[in-house]
Amino acid sequence: MIQAIKSHRRLVAFASLLSLGLLIFHGLSGTPEGNSYKYNLPWFDAFYSAFWQGDLYPRFSPELWYGMGALDFYFYGPLPFWIASTLGAATCPGCETGTIFSLTGAWIIILSGIAFFAFAQRFFARHWAGFGAIVYALLPYHYVADWYDRQAVGELTAYIFIPLIALAVTKLIEDRKGGVLFALSVAGLAFSHLPSTLIVGHFIAAIIIWAVLQQEQWAARLEMLVRFGVWGLLGIALSAMYWVPALGLLNTVSPDMLATDYYRATGWLLLDGVPEISPETSLFVKACLILIVATTLIAALILRNGKTPSALWLWIIGPSLFAFFFMTVFSYPIWKFWILNKVQFPWRTLIVGELSLALGSIVIARYVVQNWRDSQRLRAQLFAAISVALLGAAYLVQAPRMVQTIEDSAVRAGTFEPVGTPEYVPPRTLELALERFRAVANDSHTSEERFYLFFDEMKQSAETAHQAFQTDAPGGSLTAHPHNRLTLQTNLEQAATVRLPLAAWPYWRAQMADGRIVELGSDEALGVATLSLPAGPAQTSIYIAQTPPEKLGSMLSLAALILLFGGFAARQLRFKFGAEKPLATSLR
Repeated sequence: MIQAIKSHRRLVAFASLLSLGLLIFHGLSGTPEGNSYKYNLPWFDAFYSAFWQGDLYPRFSPELWYGMGALDFYFYGPLPFWIASTLGAATCPGCETGTIFSLTGAWIIILSGIAFFAFAQRFFARHWAGFGAIVYALLPYHYVADWYDRQAVGELTAYIFIPLIALAVTKLIEDRKGGVLFALSVAGLAFSHLPSTLIVGHFIAAIIIWAVLQQEQWAARLEMLVRFGVWGLLGIALSAMYWVPALGLLNTVSPDMLATDYYRATGWLLLDGVPEISPETSLFVKACLILIVATTLIAALILRNGKTPSALWLWIIGPSLFAFFFMTVFSYPIWKFWILNKVQFPWRTLIVGELSLALGSIVIARYVVQNWRDSQRLRAQLFAAISVALLGAAYLVQAPRMVQTIEDSAVRAGTFEPVGTPEYVPPRTLELALERFRAVANDSHTSEERFYLFFDEMKQSAETAHQAFQTDAPGGSLTAHPHNRLTLQTNLEQAATVRLPLAAWPYWRAQMADGRIVELGSDEALGVATLSLPAGPAQTSIYIAQTPPEKLGSMLSLAALILLFGGFAARQLRFKFGAEKPLATSLR
């Protein structure tokens, strides 16, 4: 490995300088005020605090929603915040929340480039794979939209695993290896972002079906299906500790908050002749899709006369075709009736399409360099001009929004409200705040202003809940601890039911002084949890019980982990005591 680095030291030095430059830029500019800024910073602040108090997977954040607590990490992928709490925090110890989170964004971008480099080396020389990695990391939707405009940090993290999954699929098809990489990459993708997992899952399923149909014998087809099925299920099981609770507990919160026209997938399809929900967003995603399709076509023209590996054709044509089909009206029935509509935005399939774009960019750049001065120079120059023009257009369309988010971030100076997302608030708690919100919000308010009006109403709910708590238990206190636990201190003159400043949720429990475990009640008027307490001084432990989906998910993840390590141990023993060469079906 050291020798390989030495032999390509210019590439390593250039990549290191670019990475350092990106980190410095992110550190100086801070977290841009994209769409999810208002959630990402309080999420990270709460996650980081709990993580370094020993709660390695904090699902409940007691400080959010103005002290009523948020359940968001039962539902949102934890991997971006694990990266932020470790690698991001280590990059700038003691820095402000906004700075650390911005550095995390840079690291995620860098890691995605490294992942693509590993994939591209399958088809290209290292220096061209390095070029493609830089392109992949900084593509318009990947970097500009997902970090600056939307600040969709989960989707941004998914970009790390998409090329790794593509590499693993290629190895499983061609070499009958790569199963562990496939399982771990699927798990990493799921821990990052469930909508991206659903998209990539459909795409990879199509690739696998295509590969199976290329096999001439039914036995070979069955063997390939089993190979992918085993490793894919292992990856899904490894991440079950997250996605099983995330899906299994949705009925206890408020996902219907997203049941509006803005989140209706069929409303975003291109070429349908229907007025666009957001002309600005549609213009940008059109520019990205045109760039992907054009790059794919140019790359295909270049490769058609050469000896191109079938796998390279697959990964250049497949993702582009997938993105085009699912972003246009041709896929209407799927978005209307199939589970894929949970993804909400068809243009999210650009995360797959940009795999074609990065690979195609390598093909075009290599062709241009090789033919710049020979008889093909006019063709090479034309391809270069078209590619650069379309890439520049995609950046220019989004440039004003990028600049705006940086400027807004400077004004906000890294400050944030201690909030979560409305869709993860328990129904009754949310309903009360929404009733007041609807009374003050009107069409003159922008989307962003409406969010902050809602936050004001949630703040009022929290203040009312804290006042009710002090009315019921004068001088009482509720102290949060790691691992979803709180300590309630009271000294009542007489036995009473106390309203607690916690959003009502069916899994709240209390351990009484006599050791009894009691389920907390709820107050319909305030949407908060309640607990009947005896007279006199009392210290009560309040906690969130492990939910049935958590138990199931943890069991599946543990079983998958045991299988993974057990298979590795068996393989090592077979190498040591068995035949010199492993069977083709052995764990690799």
